[in-house]
Formats: sequence, C-alpha cells, structure tokens
Amino acid sequence: MDINTYDLILNTESKLTHLQLKESFTYPCDRFTNPRAIFELMRRKFNLHTRADEFVYLAAFNNAMRLLGLFEISHGTVNASLIDPRGVFLRALQIGASSIMLIHNHTSGRAIPSRDDMNTCKRIKKAGELLGIQLSDFLIIGCDEYLSFRDEHNKKAYRGNHPR
Repeated sequence: MDINTYDLILNTESKLTHLQLKESFTYPCDRFTNPRAIFELMRRKFNLHTRADEFVYLAAFNNAMRLLGLFEISHGTVNASLIDPRGVFLRALQIGASSIMLIHNHTSGRAIPSRDDMNTCKRIKKAGELLGIQLSDFLIIGCDEYLSFRDEHNKKAYRGNHPR
C-alpha cells in the first residue's frame, strides 16, 4: 500500500489552507485495524521510539480503516508536545477522514499516560463526536512498548475518565 504524508499549507493570498503531499512510500500493510500495526509503522518509518523530543502524528482513516494520510501535528520538547483540536480536525476534514488516531512518543521510553495525555484524549474524543469523526485510538510509543487507550486495560482512560 502507498502511504502519503501531508503538510497543511496556508495560501498567503487567499488565506485558505490546503493539503500538500510531503512524501509517499510503500508499506506492506493495507489496513490498520489494530494498534500494533501502527506502532510498527511509526517505529520503522519515523523512528518514533528513539526520538529525543516528543512528536505527535495524526493518522486519518476511511470507514474501512484504510489509511488516507499521516500528518506530523506537533514537534515538542523533551517532555511535552501541544495538540490543538482545531489543527487535528482541520486536517482530518480536508482529507475526508471518518476516523482518526493520534500517536505520540514519550522520550522517557515508558508508554505510561500522563494526566495531560488523559485530558487531551478526552478533548479530542469530544470534539470528534461533534464533527462525526471517531477517535479510534490514542497511542503512546515508548522504546520497546506502546500503550493503546483503546486496549482492554485502558478502557477507563479511553472513555475520558481520569485515573484515581
């Protein structure tokens, strides 16, 4: 399957945004129905598990969970990265996504969600519900592990409840 990465570009004259193809590459998986498949893609192609700063990516999918495109949403610092719901859904709407997944790394190497991760997941999930775009998962990548908010042991977090 060919996978495309995009940048969101602002036309300086019209002040309208549009997607610009950044890179296209072939990858052996044609559907991403589980978090492990995305984890492997992000490790192999983007080396997200070895980055010294936090990065956030958006994966946009159609109804069949075929990947429409990948976007780098944020390049943060050693322990934080901003995720703006407007920026996330601007990209998702322009590419025609019916569902999205947010993926980011933890430079500590540990895939343990922070309170900010929990709050961000909740905000993005609520915004998506208003727009009819499902947040299919929120994935944290560590050195040799990942955490999927959708996985069974994290259902409370995915539903937007805070840990006790």
